[in-house]
Formats: sequence, C-alpha cells, structure tokens
Amino acid sequence: VTSFSYEDFKKLLEYLYSPDFKYSHRDEYLIAIHCRLRIGEVLGLTKKDVDFEKGILHIKRTATNDKEGHAILGIRTKTPSGERDIVLNELTEPVLIHAIEHMKPNENDLLFPNPNGNVYTDSALNSCLKRICAKIGIIDNAHNHKLRHSYSTNIYSAGTDYKVMEQTLGHSDIRMTLDRYTDLPLEIQKKELQKYVDRVKMELGDSINKYTKEEKSSKP
Repeated sequence: VTSFSYEDFKKLLEYLYSPDFKYSHRDEYLIAIHCRLRIGEVLGLTKKDVDFEKGILHIKRTATNDKEGHAILGIRTKTPSGERDIVLNELTEPVLIHAIEHMKPNENDLLFPNPNGNVYTDSALNSCLKRICAKIGIIDNAHNHKLRHSYSTNIYSAGTDYKVMEQTLGHSDIRMTLDRYTDLPLEIQKKELQKYVDRVKMELGDSINKYTKEEKSSKP
C-alpha cells in the first residue's frame, strides 16, 4: 500500500478539520493519522487506554474477525511489538477528548462502537474514507492503511528520528534488523514527534488551532 501524495494528504487533513465535514468517523481517522495506528487498533481502543494524566495512549489490542468473518474485539495487537504506548500531543489530545465525550455506552467501553455497541468493521471505515476522498477530489485509490503510510512519509519528511518512527508505528522488523534496540524513553518520543506536530500546525493553520482550542476547553 502506497501513501497519499503530499497534496492529497494535506487536502484530507484540511477537510477532516473543516466545520463543513459531513461524514462519520472523523475522530477515528484523525487518531489513525496522528497516533500512527492501524484502523483495527483504533477500533480496539477503550476509555481506559487513554491516560491524560500521564499523557499516554496505551495500544493493547486490535479489532479482528472471527472464523465467520464477523468483527470482534481481539485480546492482543497484531504483533508483539504492536503493544505499545503512544505519547499524546496537542494534535491527539483534543481528538481523544472529543471521542470520550461523544462515545456511546457499550459493554466493552469502546471509544468507537458501532450503533449496536459492538466493534466496527475495517471495511465500514474504508468505505467511508473512499466517499470522503471522492467528495474532496482525491482520485487516488483510498484505503485505511494509507493513513499510516502517509503519516510515515510526512513524519520522515519532518525530520523525525527513524527509531521513533518505528517504535510509534509498532513495527517488529526493526527489532530483527538492529543488533541492539533499546526502547526509547517517552520524553525522547515526545521531543521528536513535536517536529511532526509543528509541521501539521504550520500547514493547516487556523483550522487546527480552532479545533484544538474548542476541545481542550472541555478536557475531562
């Protein structure tokens, strides 16, 4: 899966932050982009995974399918290295605040349950993303996983250390290719990821500042 072009990625972010956004799943897409998550990991998030006090988002599980193809909540991440902590920042925190305030009660305390209180399917969000992209004139074939790939491309362009990229993305291959790999302290993650935050803020300007201000004012 390739990433969106830089121009298309910017166009998508601008629409996701726009007051004219008319579709579902805005928070899910923003979390996938800014937290470097697979869509299944986003759909597996629960309220307990969000720690505003420590500024951490815990990634512990992913949505998956059972043998009949029905969406279910898994008990672990896709790979062992997928279980990780993501540092919250001024892009991710307001989105999580909004998600918690608008989450519907459900048995598993999911942040993003479907109308029946169960796990959304990956395909549901994929279909919605395709409609969004068609609406704003992105002709490239849209796919959920392009959100992560586009993040990877843009965070690299912003000059973020590649070890931070690998750790936050939850990749396992870096652990096999490096002889010695020590988990980076969260403070180093935070410092490096700020380069990406600054780039997004510079590109989107007032739209993201307005969204951030409104949601932070209602922080739980």
